[in-house]
Amino acid sequence: MSDWITCNRRSPAGVSWNSSTPSPPNAIAGRSAARTSGPEAGSNSSPTPTPSASQTRSSDPTDGDTRSRSTCERNPLVSPAPAARLASDIPRDSRAARRRGPMPADLRPVSSAASTMLRVPSSPVIEINGVAHVALRVRRFDECAAFYDRLMPFLGLQRVHRSGDLVYHVGGRTALGIRPADPAGPAHVETAPGLDHLCWRARSREDIDALYAFLLELGADIVRAPEEGPWAPGYYSLSFRDPEGIRLEVNHVPGRGVLAEDAAFDPAPGYPLEGRP
Repeated sequence: MSDWITCNRRSPAGVSWNSSTPSPPNAIAGRSAARTSGPEAGSNSSPTPTPSASQTRSSDPTDGDTRSRSTCERNPLVSPAPAARLASDIPRDSRAARRRGPMPADLRPVSSAASTMLRVPSSPVIEINGVAHVALRVRRFDECAAFYDRLMPFLGLQRVHRSGDLVYHVGGRTALGIRPADPAGPAHVETAPGLDHLCWRARSREDIDALYAFLLELGADIVRAPEEGPWAPGYYSLSFRDPEGIRLEVNHVPGRGVLAEDAAFDPAPGYPLEGRP
C-alpha cells in the first residue's frame, strides 16, 4: 500500500506545517531505500524510513533564520501527494497573490506580444449614474449664453450660475456649462478632433415634437426635423445647432433600446446628417 510521510519540517518563524503537509521527495526516497535493504526487507512489517540528509541536519539554524524542525512520522493510510515547498521558497508576490485569490482572467496582465490589446472586463466594476455635466467652449459667448438661457429651461434645466467666464445650468440628472473660448483659437468644426455632437434623452416622442415647435419659434438652425432613425429600435430624434455651430440632438428610444433582447445597434454610416430627403 502506498503511504505518506507526515512531519513538521523546517519552517519560517510564524509558519506552522501540520501533519497533513506532504513529505518532501527526499524523505520518500529514504523510505523506499529502507524497504529494499536491511533485515526487514521482504517482511510484512512496515520498516522505519531512513532519514534523509535534510532531516538529520543539526537543529541549529545555519542560515541566519529561526526555522526549526522535528522528526517525521509515517501514516500508511494516505496516498502520497506532490511535495509542498517551504513558504520561504515561494516568491513574495506569489504568496500575496495566493492570499488575494485568483485574478479574473479578463483582468490578468497580457504578454508583451499582446500588450497593445485592450482588456475589457466581462462584468461591470462600477456603474455610473448618468453624465454629471458637459462644458462647451464658445467664441460667441454672449449669443450662446442667451440661446441656452431660453433652451435649457424648456428642457428642464435651470441656471444656477452666470458670470463673465461661465454660465451653468443644472437639471434632468445632468448639467451644461458654457465658457468663453480663446478668441484666437479656431472655430468649431464638427469633423475636427473634439466634440462631434451632444445628445439629450427625452421621455417621449411627444416631447421631441414639442421641442421642434419651440426651436422653430426660437429661430434655431435645424439640422434634422423629428423622424425615426436607424440606430436603435424606435429611435426618434431631431437635431439642431447653437450659435457657435455645435450640433445638438434630443432623442427618445423606447424600452431598453439596443440592450433589449434580439436588438442591435446600427451605426448607419451612410445615413445623411440631415435625415431622409
